[in-house]
Amino acid sequence: MNYKLNYLAVLAHLPILGILISLTSNTGDEKNDFLSFYNRQNLGINIIIIFGSVIVRNFNSIYVTSLFLLLISSSIIYSLAGVFKNKKLVLPIIGNYFQNQFKNL
Repeated sequence: MNYKLNYLAVLAHLPILGILISLTSNTGDEKNDFLSFYNRQNLGINIIIIFGSVIVRNFNSIYVTSLFLLLISSSIIYSLAGVFKNKKLVLPIIGNYFQNQFKNL
């Protein structure tokens, strides 16, 4: 088990700074498939957070906001569980889309 890769994969779950650090540390000859997988997945989660926040804000409802937060939190927890298990757990429904769209990372 490579603890540096797990640390960087967990760090990628932090909103903006974590992804930047994780992306810059996974370049060149040291590019790792495990870390690239979680970089792509968490970049997609963060894009959903940004655009989803704009949409949810217009509803002005505690129920819609709670549902959005529940979905985002469960996605992050599911992704972190994959990191701690050293497995590539693709997010249901949207995970494969992120992997295909950001395959150059």
